[in-house]
Amino acid sequence: MYAYAALLYLRYRGGRARRQTQEALSPPPSGIVGVAILTDSNATWRPGDFHWGWGDFGIHYRYRVLKLADWRAQGTELADDPRLFAWVIRTWLAVRGAGRALDAQATVRRSIGRAAVAARRQGTLTAPQAIAIYTFLDALNTLPDDLAEAIDREVQLIEEATMQEVLNRYERRALERGLATGHAAGHAAGREEGVAYGMATVVLKLLAAKGIALADATTTRIHALDRDTLLGLTEASLGLDTPADVDRWLMQHASAE
Repeated sequence: MYAYAALLYLRYRGGRARRQTQEALSPPPSGIVGVAILTDSNATWRPGDFHWGWGDFGIHYRYRVLKLADWRAQGTELADDPRLFAWVIRTWLAVRGAGRALDAQATVRRSIGRAAVAARRQGTLTAPQAIAIYTFLDALNTLPDDLAEAIDREVQLIEEATMQEVLNRYERRALERGLATGHAAGHAAGREEGVAYGMATVVLKLLAAKGIALADATTTRIHALDRDTLLGLTEASLGLDTPADVDRWLMQHASAE
């Protein structure tokens, strides 16, 4: 928490660094308050202030702690609260209340997904806010990827999000998979490969959702594309309607692959 605060201070008030980028930054805030949101269920654990130094000399940093478990008794009151943080609390309470059973967690994801999509269509949530809620849900609701993605399609989340928002979610998943398997091993090349794999998976799912059945050779070729080319194909996919359209796009934009 102290590291975050120090970096934000340097970004907005850090002398030379600020002067070099001041045209691109919004006016600095008069102060920054750190808030740690705790998603564990241990009601008695609370991190303390940060202190570093020797004797009376050094740094003492205080930040606010919000523990979601504190809202367990207020779930009913928050049921219809439209504020974004109320969505966060309701999501946490629902996931914790469902336990570890796969069916129960899937039910929670469907329920929250449908509510978020409905709120998005009604204008009480923006698309980025709906995706942010889902990103938080992803961190709590650890369903297998295939099941989670199937539910996302079922509740029409992908149709509600912009192309880049969908990519951001699946890039993160692909990177986590790559790091978990040890294939990336923390190296930049491995991370890039994991992200490219996730982007290829996304674009293939988008094309499949449009009813475009690709030949195995085309699928293999898409998996071999680099990240920039995949991003271009993802953006172009809205205008592609047949396997021939996909092959033609690849011929025009990925001839070197």
